[in-house]
Amino acid sequence: MGANKVSIRKEARGLVISLLTDKVLFDLGDTKIRPEMKATLDQVAKVIQTYPDRKIEVEGNTDDLAMTTTRIPSNWELSALRATSVVKYFTLNKGLDPSRFSAAGLAEYRPLVPNISEANRRLNRRVDIIIDKLD
Repeated sequence: MGANKVSIRKEARGLVISLLTDKVLFDLGDTKIRPEMKATLDQVAKVIQTYPDRKIEVEGNTDDLAMTTTRIPSNWELSALRATSVVKYFTLNKGLDPSRFSAAGLAEYRPLVPNISEANRRLNRRVDIIIDKLD
């Protein structure tokens, strides 16, 4: 599913598919999905389709650097808008049932690694897609 773009891990809450956002899924500070990532999202949609009875949570995450523009005033909005963009792609473009999805913006408050370097910040800028409670 795209080297260095996607990671998959199993957690108590379900299967977590993490998509890096920084210059991969989105341009820096943007919420529009990059065209070259649509093939990766299409592959994720196929995985989601194999679990038709599971709820899907999409969580936007950022690093700890402040985000302030006239259009996007904080990391809260950026992360929520990015999660929503992914949900809209799955439901509008791939025909997945919208009632299965939720979107959340978590800003910088759930980092995978400490925000102590640019390499770590890059890992924290992500969208997590959680397929609820797989056995």
